[in-house]
Amino acid sequence: MAAPEPPALLRFDDFAVNRRERSLRRRGVRLKLHGQAFDILLLLLDRPGEVVTREELQARLWPRTTFVDLENGLNAAVKKLRQTLGDSAESPRYIETLPRVGYRFLGTVAGELPAAAPLTTSAPPPRRARRALAAGAIVLILALAAASAWLWRWPRSIPLSDADLVLVADFVNTTGDPVFDSTLKRAVEVKLGESPHFNVLNEPNLRATLRLMERPTSVRLVPPLDREVCQRAGAKVAIGGSIVARGDAYTLSLDARNCRTGELVAHEEGRASGREHVLPALGEMLPPFRRRLGESLTTIERFNTPIAQATTSSLSALKAYAMGDENRLQDKEEESLAFYRMAVELDPQFAIAWARLAAVYRILGQYDRSRSAMARAFQLREHVSEREKLYIAAHYYVDFTRDFAAAIRTYELWTQIYPRDWIPYNNLADVAGIAGLYEKAIPAGEQALRLNPNSWFAYGALANAYLRAGRYAEARAICDRAAAEHHGAPSVAMTAARLPYVLGDRAAIDAGIAAAEPKEDPQVLAYLAQATTGLGRLKQARRLYGMALQAALERGAQEYAANNAYDESLAEAELGDAPAARADVARALEWNRDPAAGVYAALTLARLGEYERAAQLSSAADVRPDDTLHNAVSLPAARAAIALAQRQPQRAIEALTAALPYDLSEISNGETLYLRGVAYLELGSAAQAAAQFQRLIDNRGSALTVYWPLAHLGLARAEAAAGKPGEALKAYQSLLELWSGADPELPVVRQARAEYQRLKGAGS
Repeated sequence: MAAPEPPALLRFDDFAVNRRERSLRRRGVRLKLHGQAFDILLLLLDRPGEVVTREELQARLWPRTTFVDLENGLNAAVKKLRQTLGDSAESPRYIETLPRVGYRFLGTVAGELPAAAPLTTSAPPPRRARRALAAGAIVLILALAAASAWLWRWPRSIPLSDADLVLVADFVNTTGDPVFDSTLKRAVEVKLGESPHFNVLNEPNLRATLRLMERPTSVRLVPPLDREVCQRAGAKVAIGGSIVARGDAYTLSLDARNCRTGELVAHEEGRASGREHVLPALGEMLPPFRRRLGESLTTIERFNTPIAQATTSSLSALKAYAMGDENRLQDKEEESLAFYRMAVELDPQFAIAWARLAAVYRILGQYDRSRSAMARAFQLREHVSEREKLYIAAHYYVDFTRDFAAAIRTYELWTQIYPRDWIPYNNLADVAGIAGLYEKAIPAGEQALRLNPNSWFAYGALANAYLRAGRYAEARAICDRAAAEHHGAPSVAMTAARLPYVLGDRAAIDAGIAAAEPKEDPQVLAYLAQATTGLGRLKQARRLYGMALQAALERGAQEYAANNAYDESLAEAELGDAPAARADVARALEWNRDPAAGVYAALTLARLGEYERAAQLSSAADVRPDDTLHNAVSLPAARAAIALAQRQPQRAIEALTAALPYDLSEISNGETLYLRGVAYLELGSAAQAAAQFQRLIDNRGSALTVYWPLAHLGLARAEAAAGKPGEALKAYQSLLELWSGADPELPVVRQARAEYQRLKGAGS
């Protein structure tokens, strides 16, 4: 259906504007107003109460004019218009100037359509009939004019489905108070994001669109740029607003415009009596605004957390939170900390800011602080939107209780309620990948990347899941794609660093070790060190572990440093350097005094044969009843190692039963498969032992530790015990090829070579 014809006659106060005649009259007297000054008046009258930006005026009236000429021409035209209307820039009655932004018409405008052509008849009606007809016509014309004016000023609705993309733009802030910059936009994003009806364009994809347009990612999205970005991003509606100070009070507006036509499809206005009432006023405007955009009353009522509760009642806290998110989106995790801390200091009840703080602490390896912040967020979870309740609950299960089963259920529920939100898919991929549940992790990671192809989080989670699931070509493709798209985040770098070890690329391995810098990310350094022990290069691994520990300690991540020391100690114990292993256990216990972490010391000490002290540490570590992997992997592995040290292999196998679903988890790193294989070998069950070792070898992406090569040694011994010398020789040869550059003095290396020579000699 064609758009209705705009009113030909516009009235405000004593003025009348005739669009067709291009005339302006006051009390019937025609005033002199022509050219761009008249065009500016028409644009303002067509959108009373709205901001018409200087950029929009340029695009409409001076499309090919230089900036200097535009400024001169625009200023002169507005000055002429004010003179004609008898208006003043200092005390505006009609035209308000928004410095460096644009102009707004302040009066009330009525519009009238042109009168219809008169009807013709063959004979004039009687005088009485003519009078009645005339009176009726006048009433009809007035009614039509009133209806037309009402329809003209009322926004036309546009049906939005949950599949339609929505851009939330910046508010035009004319108050001069920077606290409103980004905060009001963030509040609207949170509220619309709470509803499943709105598919809000996320920040990474918005930034990618701006880069394609060769615009800075920090540019403010105000008209007409917001509409252009909206079109380029494939969104249907752009939602923006404005805030104007009137003394101590504020006037707010919310607008939704069709990205294709620019047509106003929803409008809402509100007023706040003071600065502290701005957010509540915005919250009151949103439900009717959402209704005009087609959302059902059912979902509005269900997903309508008060805006101050969904975010914060403190504008300053919300500003700090927005700045934290801004830094985090640029992969500046450490820089974001100060802003999130400021947010919770300004408002200690700001639940989602506590959750963000916890997430950043976890990424930086500051686990104690992460758990403390997440506990606080969980306590305050009733003070957030429905979507953020899911976010906080899931992170609480992952970061505090470590209940991965509950976390996975929460993320799956989140994907059902908000199927177009990439975050639950990405986090499900991450959590399921850590647990070794790749049948869940990979589909979730793929969907996260489809929904948000511009987030390094999505690349990192999927690349890691592919690697650990043994899909190495796909892992390489994701890493290459991330590098091409400039998503070189630590999580992607870790996967890229591990790929050469999985693929046996010696040149790339040596290049990666040579390029490692002391100030590099401690997680990347730790992964390089861990994988290097798998090659039997303990001297190189120690150098890398040393750099990883130093980098972690400099960042205040003592708990993470302790975890690395435990990993190093276990490798040293398995490769035969008992003194170094004991020294690493001692410093790890000093850095992290959490009794639960003692389970890792117990494992190393048990592999050294010190089962009594290992048993004490293992018993003291049984303090996390809800921690899925602690109870299913870490404690069983320590108990199995203790049983093996006590020459009780059957008890070791029984202890490892709980680990069966999580053998490929990140926290296992092959240790449960290896220990189970050793136990079966000691029981004389060679075939079952071989099956455990072979599974570890086949899943080397999940075990880039010392247990991967040791599985070859275990397989060789199992095949020899089963009377299969040919198969045993193949396993020994694979191990010795893998260890071709190993430190020759390591006891286990010398032992493996001696066993191979004996078997080879017996065969000849």
